[in-house]
Amino acid sequence: MASTAAKLFKAYMDSKEMNCEFVNDEESVIRAGWKLDNTRISLYFFFDEEDNYVHIDGVDFLKVPKDKYDLLLKVVNDCNDNYRWVKFVLDAENEQVVAKVDAVIQLDSCAEEVYELMVRTAQIVDDSYPKFMKAMWA
Repeated sequence: MASTAAKLFKAYMDSKEMNCEFVNDEESVIRAGWKLDNTRISLYFFFDEEDNYVHIDGVDFLKVPKDKYDLLLKVVNDCNDNYRWVKFVLDAENEQVVAKVDAVIQLDSCAEEVYELMVRTAQIVDDSYPKFMKAMWA
């Protein structure tokens, strides 16, 4: 079933001339890529069927070799203590750190809300990236 919130967000992104695309036939998941100052990120937006909720996964910004997991866990925990909008997870299956956001949304303002969450996520990931790199290569 097509998500009205997803369609509204996609239209908002299109109006800002920002590239994004639906990644499933139900038009409930959107992908957007960003080039940040320190890295690149792919953001996936998952909208629920009732258009009340969005989950965002930020991926592909930091690959982590298995032998560095212990070093990165402390940084993940520190970042989770310091940032309230984004939670970081070490995804061992895909060998990367993932930035996650969950939010309740309303249809009349969802496009702007999700856009703001996207911008905050990108800024926090960009700010955190040097901390992860320092831990990995110190």
